Amino acid sequence: MNETKSKHLSIPLLQQRLDKIFSEYIRLRDANENGFSRCATCGTMWRWQIMQNGHYVDRRHIGTRYDERNCHSQCSNCNIGLRGNLDRYKRFIIEKYGVKVLEELESARRSTVKWTIADYQEKIEYYKAQIKRLKKEKGL
Repeated sequence: MNETKSKHLSIPLLQQRLDKIFSEYIRLRDANENGFSRCATCGTMWRWQIMQNGHYVDRRHIGTRYDERNCHSQCSNCNIGLRGNLDRYKRFIIEKYGVKVLEELESARRSTVKWTIADYQEKIEYYKAQIKRLKKEKGL
């Protein structure tokens, strides 16, 4: 991103851009080589493009909003209809990462984090590169 253009970007705009890129990354990360992802909470399989980036700790908490351990592919029914299906999501987190990570995520919910424009720009570039890598690796 050129320097002049980046000076005119606001944090809300950059956050919106990062949300979109990060969501694509999570859904691609969780996809198999055929392009299907399993919902972290109910286990249904859908194309990665149809899945959503579900957050265990609500995304309004910036401390966990972009934590890859807090985010996994979810079907729209679990993510929206069941408001995250949190009981099952909690079990998923414990099975995948252990109780310590669950406690870290729940503790980070209470932390205060301030992101700068540079922080957002760095994460955007990082996840764009990760998306490119995953698409190539998985042939998607």
